[in-house]
Amino acid sequence: MALNPNNTARYFLDYSIAAGEARTLQVRYAAPASPADVASWLEVFLTILEPILCADWAITGARVAAAGSNITLPSSAPSAVTPAGGALSAYQRPLFNAVQGRDVLSGSKHRLSFYGITNGVPADYRWQRGESSLYDDLLDMVQVPVVGVNLSIAGNQTQWYDYINVGFNSYHERKQRG
Repeated sequence: MALNPNNTARYFLDYSIAAGEARTLQVRYAAPASPADVASWLEVFLTILEPILCADWAITGARVAAAGSNITLPSSAPSAVTPAGGALSAYQRPLFNAVQGRDVLSGSKHRLSFYGITNGVPADYRWQRGESSLYDDLLDMVQVPVVGVNLSIAGNQTQWYDYINVGFNSYHERKQRG
């Protein structure tokens, strides 16, 4: 059975990867976690990625929405990160990196996608554990459950796969083509 997209509380991290290229990362949460807990979790997540975040990567804001609501309100964002990656080419702008898994109780899919990565992968790829120490660190971080943070749409913890997918998002590809 499909669940309503607003089934859980959501934290939205708004960021840009280049001038006019806005993206949003959504993290679901529930009590006892708070938006501040999600921001702290994301700060660790982004700190791991700093070496490969593109030079123009920047946090532009954060919002939260309560469970059952489609209204977002401003929230505190993670501390600013210091991107250390190179310039992002137009070709790389629709390229996503995604950690994926399944809800431990319902089995529903869960994906955490992020953009603006300069990891040298030009097309679809699956980073397996052991191929990149940076991605190994990211997998280690995501795979350690934090009570109430980074939940599935059903509000449960996720069993994360031991890989990170890289691919092109068709929406951003079409937008890039004009």
